[in-house]
Amino acid sequence: MSADQEEIATSLAATKENEAEEADQAAADHKAALAGHAKAVLTGTLLALVSAVLYTLTNMCLRAASKCDIYWVSTLKAVPTLLIAGGIVANRRRLGLPNFPGTRTVVTLVLTGLLAHIGGNAAFQYGLSVVGLAAAVPLTFSTIIVGGSLLGRFYLGEAISVRSAAAMGLLCISIALLGLHTEHAKPSDALPRPDAVTLAVALGITCFSGFAYAVLGVVIRRNVTGVVNSSVVLLIISISGIISLGSITLGRIGLNGVLATAPDDLHTMLWAGMFNAGGFFLLTRALQLIPVAYVNVVNASQTAMAAIAGVLYFHEPSTTALFGGVGLMVAGILLMDRPRHKAK
Repeated sequence: MSADQEEIATSLAATKENEAEEADQAAADHKAALAGHAKAVLTGTLLALVSAVLYTLTNMCLRAASKCDIYWVSTLKAVPTLLIAGGIVANRRRLGLPNFPGTRTVVTLVLTGLLAHIGGNAAFQYGLSVVGLAAAVPLTFSTIIVGGSLLGRFYLGEAISVRSAAAMGLLCISIALLGLHTEHAKPSDALPRPDAVTLAVALGITCFSGFAYAVLGVVIRRNVTGVVNSSVVLLIISISGIISLGSITLGRIGLNGVLATAPDDLHTMLWAGMFNAGGFFLLTRALQLIPVAYVNVVNASQTAMAAIAGVLYFHEPSTTALFGGVGLMVAGILLMDRPRHKAK
Protein backbone atom coordinates (compact mmCIF):
# COMPACT_ATOMS: atom_id res chain seq x y z
CA MET A 1 0.00 0.00 0.00
CA SER A 2 1.40 3.37 -1.03
CA ALA A 3 1.72 6.36 1.32
CA ASP A 4 -1.22 8.10 -0.38
CA GLN A 5 -3.43 5.03 0.05
CA GLU A 6 -2.49 4.75 3.72
CA GLU A 7 -3.31 8.42 4.23
CA ILE A 8 -6.70 7.97 2.53
CA ALA A 9 -7.45 4.86 4.61
CA THR A 10 -6.49 6.66 7.82
CA SER A 11 -8.67 9.63 6.87
CA LEU A 12 -11.66 7.36 6.14
CA ALA A 13 -11.19 5.56 9.44
CA ALA A 14 -11.03 8.86 11.29
CA THR A 15 -14.17 10.05 9.51
CA LYS A 16 -16.06 6.88 10.44
CA GLU A 17 -14.89 7.20 14.02
CA ASN A 18 -16.09 10.83 14.15
CA GLU A 19 -19.44 9.84 12.65
CA ALA A 20 -19.80 7.07 15.23
CA GLU A 21 -18.98 9.50 18.04
CA GLU A 22 -21.50 12.02 16.67
CA ALA A 23 -24.16 9.32 16.42
CA ASP A 24 -23.46 8.21 20.01
CA GLN A 25 -23.62 11.84 21.17
CA ALA A 26 -26.89 12.41 19.29
CA ALA A 27 -28.36 9.27 20.86
CA ALA A 28 -27.21 10.40 24.30
CA ASP A 29 -28.65 13.87 23.75
CA HIS A 30 -31.95 12.37 22.59
CA LYS A 31 -32.06 10.08 25.62
CA ALA A 32 -31.35 13.02 27.92
CA ALA A 33 -34.04 15.09 26.19
CA LEU A 34 -36.57 12.28 26.65
CA ALA A 35 -35.63 11.96 30.32
CA GLY A 36 -35.93 15.72 30.77
CA HIS A 37 -39.32 15.73 29.05
CA ALA A 38 -40.56 12.84 31.21
CA LYS A 39 -39.42 14.69 34.34
CA ALA A 40 -41.16 17.88 33.21
CA VAL A 41 -44.41 16.00 32.50
CA LEU A 42 -44.27 14.25 35.88
CA THR A 43 -43.49 17.46 37.76
CA GLY A 44 -46.15 19.42 35.88
CA THR A 45 -48.71 16.68 36.49
CA LEU A 46 -48.01 16.60 40.24
CA LEU A 47 -48.16 20.40 40.47
CA ALA A 48 -51.49 20.47 38.62
CA LEU A 49 -52.83 17.70 40.86
CA VAL A 50 -51.83 19.47 44.10
CA SER A 51 -53.28 22.72 42.75
CA ALA A 52 -56.54 20.82 42.15
CA VAL A 53 -56.63 19.90 45.85
CA LEU A 54 -56.00 23.53 46.86
CA TYR A 55 -58.65 24.77 44.42
CA THR A 56 -61.12 22.28 45.88
CA LEU A 57 -60.48 23.74 49.34
CA THR A 58 -60.87 27.20 47.79
CA ASN A 59 -64.21 26.26 46.27
CA MET A 60 -65.45 24.78 49.54
CA CYS A 61 -64.69 28.09 51.27
CA LEU A 62 -66.35 30.04 48.44
CA ARG A 63 -69.40 27.79 48.69
CA ALA A 64 -69.57 28.47 52.44
CA ALA A 65 -69.49 32.22 51.66
CA SER A 66 -72.06 31.99 48.86
CA LYS A 67 -74.55 34.23 50.72
CA CYS A 68 -72.09 37.16 50.73
CA ASP A 69 -71.77 39.68 47.91
CA ILE A 70 -70.07 37.89 45.01
CA TYR A 71 -67.80 40.82 44.16
CA TRP A 72 -66.69 41.32 47.75
CA VAL A 73 -65.88 37.60 48.03
CA SER A 74 -63.93 37.71 44.76
CA THR A 75 -62.02 40.82 45.88
CA LEU A 76 -60.79 39.22 49.09
CA LYS A 77 -60.00 36.03 47.21
CA ALA A 78 -57.43 37.94 45.12
CA VAL A 79 -55.65 39.65 48.05
CA PRO A 80 -53.27 36.81 49.13
CA THR A 81 -52.07 36.28 45.55
CA LEU A 82 -51.39 40.02 45.26
CA LEU A 83 -49.41 40.08 48.52
CA ILE A 84 -47.31 37.00 47.71
CA ALA A 85 -46.61 38.01 44.11
CA GLY A 86 -45.89 41.58 45.22
CA GLY A 87 -43.35 40.36 47.78
CA ILE A 88 -41.56 38.22 45.19
CA VAL A 89 -41.47 41.05 42.64
CA ALA A 90 -40.18 43.47 45.28
CA ASN A 91 -37.39 41.04 46.14
CA ARG A 92 -36.51 40.69 42.45
CA ARG A 93 -36.28 44.47 42.24
CA ARG A 94 -33.98 44.51 45.28
CA LEU A 95 -31.73 41.97 43.56
CA GLY A 96 -31.65 44.06 40.39
CA LEU A 97 -33.61 41.53 38.31
CA PRO A 98 -35.88 42.76 35.49
CA ASN A 99 -39.60 42.98 36.20
CA PHE A 100 -41.29 45.18 33.59
CA PRO A 101 -42.47 42.91 30.74
CA GLY A 102 -43.22 45.66 28.22
CA THR A 103 -46.24 47.88 27.65
CA ARG A 104 -47.98 45.52 25.24
CA THR A 105 -47.66 42.58 27.64
CA VAL A 106 -48.90 44.68 30.57
CA VAL A 107 -52.00 45.74 28.60
CA THR A 108 -52.68 42.11 27.62
CA LEU A 109 -52.34 40.94 31.21
CA VAL A 110 -54.53 43.75 32.57
CA LEU A 111 -57.32 42.93 30.11
CA THR A 112 -56.94 39.23 30.84
CA GLY A 113 -57.09 39.97 34.57
CA LEU A 114 -60.33 41.90 34.14
CA LEU A 115 -61.85 39.01 32.21
CA ALA A 116 -60.59 36.41 34.69
CA HIS A 117 -61.74 38.25 37.82
CA ILE A 118 -65.09 39.63 36.65
CA GLY A 119 -66.01 37.05 34.01
CA GLY A 120 -64.31 34.20 35.88
CA ASN A 121 -64.19 34.61 39.66
CA ALA A 122 -67.32 36.73 40.16
CA ALA A 123 -69.28 34.69 37.61
CA PHE A 124 -68.20 31.42 39.22
CA GLN A 125 -69.17 32.74 42.65
CA TYR A 126 -72.64 33.54 41.30
CA GLY A 127 -72.91 30.04 39.86
CA LEU A 128 -71.98 28.54 43.24
CA SER A 129 -74.75 30.51 44.91
CA VAL A 130 -77.38 29.14 42.50
CA VAL A 131 -76.42 25.65 41.27
CA GLY A 132 -74.10 24.59 44.12
CA LEU A 133 -70.57 23.23 44.32
CA ALA A 134 -71.19 19.74 42.91
CA ALA A 135 -72.55 21.13 39.62
CA ALA A 136 -70.70 24.46 39.26
CA VAL A 137 -67.19 22.97 39.22
CA PRO A 138 -67.87 20.31 36.56
CA LEU A 139 -69.71 22.83 34.38
CA THR A 140 -66.83 25.27 34.66
CA PHE A 141 -64.17 22.68 33.99
CA SER A 142 -65.91 21.20 30.98
CA THR A 143 -65.75 24.65 29.41
CA ILE A 144 -62.16 25.21 30.57
CA ILE A 145 -60.97 21.98 28.97
CA VAL A 146 -62.75 22.46 25.64
CA GLY A 147 -62.03 26.19 25.45
CA GLY A 148 -58.43 25.83 26.64
CA SER A 149 -57.72 23.10 24.10
CA LEU A 150 -59.13 25.16 21.22
CA LEU A 151 -57.35 28.34 22.31
CA GLY A 152 -54.14 26.38 22.83
CA ARG A 153 -54.45 25.00 19.30
CA PHE A 154 -55.11 28.28 17.50
CA TYR A 155 -53.27 30.74 19.79
CA LEU A 156 -50.28 28.67 20.94
CA GLY A 157 -50.06 26.12 18.13
CA GLU A 158 -50.49 23.13 20.47
CA ALA A 159 -51.95 20.25 18.46
CA ILE A 160 -55.23 18.45 19.25
CA SER A 161 -55.30 14.76 18.30
CA VAL A 162 -58.39 12.80 17.23
CA ARG A 163 -58.27 11.04 20.60
CA SER A 164 -58.27 14.35 22.45
CA ALA A 165 -61.12 15.64 20.28
CA ALA A 166 -63.15 12.56 21.20
CA ALA A 167 -62.37 13.19 24.87
CA MET A 168 -63.64 16.76 24.56
CA GLY A 169 -66.83 15.39 23.00
CA LEU A 170 -67.42 13.34 26.16
CA LEU A 171 -66.85 16.45 28.21
CA CYS A 172 -69.49 18.33 26.22
CA ILE A 173 -71.99 15.54 26.91
CA SER A 174 -71.11 15.79 30.59
CA ILE A 175 -72.18 19.46 30.50
CA ALA A 176 -75.64 18.42 29.29
CA LEU A 177 -75.96 15.80 32.04
CA LEU A 178 -74.92 18.26 34.71
CA GLY A 179 -77.51 20.67 33.36
CA LEU A 180 -80.14 17.97 33.85
CA HIS A 181 -78.87 17.49 37.39
CA THR A 182 -79.48 21.15 38.25
CA GLU A 183 -82.98 20.98 36.76
CA HIS A 184 -84.15 17.81 38.52
CA ALA A 185 -82.27 17.87 41.81
CA LYS A 186 -84.40 18.47 44.88
CA PRO A 187 -83.70 21.67 46.80
CA SER A 188 -81.01 21.39 49.47
CA ASP A 189 -81.17 22.97 52.90
CA ALA A 190 -78.51 25.52 51.96
CA LEU A 191 -79.68 26.70 48.55
CA PRO A 192 -83.26 27.57 47.50
CA ARG A 193 -84.49 26.08 44.26
CA PRO A 194 -84.17 28.73 41.52
CA ASP A 195 -86.84 29.43 38.91
CA ALA A 196 -86.24 28.35 35.30
CA VAL A 197 -84.91 31.73 34.12
CA THR A 198 -82.51 32.12 37.05
CA LEU A 199 -81.32 28.57 36.53
CA ALA A 200 -80.68 29.10 32.81
CA VAL A 201 -78.82 32.34 33.47
CA ALA A 202 -76.75 30.70 36.20
CA LEU A 203 -75.79 27.80 33.92
CA GLY A 204 -74.74 30.20 31.16
CA ILE A 205 -72.75 32.42 33.53
CA THR A 206 -71.06 29.41 35.11
CA CYS A 207 -69.98 28.11 31.71
CA PHE A 208 -68.76 31.59 30.74
CA SER A 209 -66.58 31.63 33.84
CA GLY A 210 -64.94 28.49 32.46
CA PHE A 211 -64.21 30.28 29.19
CA ALA A 212 -62.67 33.21 31.12
CA TYR A 213 -60.44 30.79 33.04
CA ALA A 214 -59.46 29.10 29.77
CA VAL A 215 -58.33 32.44 28.34
CA LEU A 216 -56.40 33.13 31.55
CA GLY A 217 -54.56 29.80 31.33
CA VAL A 218 -53.58 30.31 27.70
CA VAL A 219 -52.35 33.87 28.27
CA ILE A 220 -50.35 32.79 31.33
CA ARG A 221 -48.72 29.92 29.41
CA ARG A 222 -47.91 32.24 26.52
CA ASN A 223 -46.10 34.65 28.85
CA VAL A 224 -44.45 32.42 31.46
CA THR A 225 -42.81 30.22 28.81
CA GLY A 226 -41.02 33.33 27.52
CA VAL A 227 -38.88 35.84 29.38
CA VAL A 228 -41.58 37.19 31.72
CA ASN A 229 -41.32 36.10 35.35
CA SER A 230 -44.41 34.25 36.58
CA SER A 231 -44.75 36.39 39.73
CA VAL A 232 -44.85 39.54 37.59
CA VAL A 233 -47.65 37.99 35.54
CA LEU A 234 -49.67 37.08 38.64
CA LEU A 235 -49.07 40.49 40.24
CA ILE A 236 -50.43 42.39 37.22
CA ILE A 237 -53.45 40.10 36.97
CA SER A 238 -54.15 40.43 40.70
CA ILE A 239 -53.87 44.23 40.68
CA SER A 240 -56.35 44.53 37.81
CA GLY A 241 -58.74 42.20 39.63
CA ILE A 242 -58.62 43.92 43.01
CA ILE A 243 -59.07 47.40 41.52
CA SER A 244 -62.02 46.36 39.33
CA LEU A 245 -63.73 44.06 41.83
CA GLY A 246 -63.09 46.43 44.73
CA SER A 247 -64.66 49.32 42.83
CA ILE A 248 -67.73 47.25 41.97
CA THR A 249 -67.99 46.10 45.59
CA LEU A 250 -67.99 49.66 46.94
CA GLY A 251 -70.57 50.64 44.33
CA ARG A 252 -72.86 47.74 45.29
CA ILE A 253 -72.66 47.49 49.08
CA GLY A 254 -70.56 50.52 50.06
CA LEU A 255 -68.02 50.75 52.85
CA ASN A 256 -70.74 50.07 55.43
CA GLY A 257 -71.55 46.78 53.75
CA VAL A 258 -67.87 45.81 53.72
CA LEU A 259 -67.47 46.64 57.41
CA ALA A 260 -70.67 44.74 58.25
CA THR A 261 -69.17 41.45 57.04
CA ALA A 262 -69.51 38.82 59.76
CA PRO A 263 -66.14 37.69 61.21
CA ASP A 264 -66.79 34.05 60.29
CA ASP A 265 -67.52 35.00 56.67
CA LEU A 266 -64.42 37.20 56.57
CA HIS A 267 -62.22 34.37 57.81
CA THR A 268 -63.78 31.98 55.30
CA MET A 269 -63.12 34.37 52.41
CA LEU A 270 -59.51 34.93 53.48
CA TRP A 271 -58.94 31.17 53.71
CA ALA A 272 -60.39 30.90 50.20
CA GLY A 273 -57.86 33.49 49.05
CA MET A 274 -54.92 31.69 50.65
CA PHE A 275 -55.86 28.31 49.17
CA ASN A 276 -56.47 30.03 45.83
CA ALA A 277 -53.04 31.71 45.92
CA GLY A 278 -51.33 28.36 46.49
CA GLY A 279 -53.29 26.72 43.69
CA PHE A 280 -52.67 29.68 41.36
CA PHE A 281 -48.89 29.65 41.82
CA LEU A 282 -48.66 25.86 41.40
CA LEU A 283 -50.89 25.95 38.33
CA THR A 284 -48.77 28.72 36.80
CA ARG A 285 -45.63 26.64 37.32
CA ALA A 286 -47.35 23.62 35.75
CA LEU A 287 -48.20 25.76 32.71
CA GLN A 288 -44.48 26.43 32.28
CA LEU A 289 -43.81 22.71 31.96
CA ILE A 290 -46.70 21.11 30.07
CA PRO A 291 -49.34 22.20 27.49
CA VAL A 292 -52.53 24.03 28.48
CA ALA A 293 -54.85 21.20 27.45
CA TYR A 294 -53.04 18.64 29.61
CA VAL A 295 -52.78 20.97 32.62
CA ASN A 296 -56.53 21.58 32.43
CA VAL A 297 -57.22 17.85 32.17
CA VAL A 298 -55.17 17.00 35.28
CA ASN A 299 -56.49 19.99 37.20
CA ALA A 300 -60.03 18.86 36.36
CA SER A 301 -59.61 16.06 38.90
CA GLN A 302 -61.03 18.62 41.33
CA THR A 303 -64.39 17.96 39.66
CA ALA A 304 -64.75 14.65 41.47
CA MET A 305 -63.46 16.25 44.68
CA ALA A 306 -66.05 19.03 44.38
CA ALA A 307 -68.88 16.58 43.73
CA ILE A 308 -67.98 14.60 46.85
CA ALA A 309 -67.58 17.76 48.94
CA GLY A 310 -70.86 19.23 47.68
CA VAL A 311 -72.89 16.12 48.45
CA LEU A 312 -71.21 15.03 51.72
CA TYR A 313 -70.17 18.32 53.31
CA PHE A 314 -72.82 20.77 52.07
CA HIS A 315 -75.61 18.16 51.83
CA GLU A 316 -76.30 19.05 48.21
CA PRO A 317 -78.56 16.61 46.35
CA SER A 318 -77.09 13.70 44.42
CA THR A 319 -78.72 12.49 41.21
CA THR A 320 -78.01 9.94 38.51
CA ALA A 321 -77.29 12.80 36.09
CA LEU A 322 -74.68 14.25 38.47
CA PHE A 323 -72.75 11.01 38.76
CA GLY A 324 -73.20 10.30 35.05
CA GLY A 325 -71.82 13.72 34.17
CA VAL A 326 -68.85 13.35 36.52
CA GLY A 327 -68.28 9.80 35.22
CA LEU A 328 -68.15 11.02 31.61
CA MET A 329 -65.75 13.76 32.64
CA VAL A 330 -63.45 11.19 34.27
CA ALA A 331 -63.64 9.09 31.08
CA GLY A 332 -62.74 12.16 29.03
CA ILE A 333 -59.79 12.91 31.31
CA LEU A 334 -58.46 9.37 30.89
CA LEU A 335 -58.95 9.50 27.12
CA MET A 336 -56.99 12.74 26.61
CA ASP A 337 -53.54 12.38 25.04
CA ARG A 338 -50.49 12.90 27.24
CA PRO A 339 -47.83 15.45 26.22
CA ARG A 340 -45.23 13.97 23.87
CA HIS A 341 -41.63 14.95 23.34
CA LYS A 342 -41.10 16.91 20.13
CA ALA A 343 -38.30 15.44 18.09
CA LYS A 344 -35.75 17.96 16.80
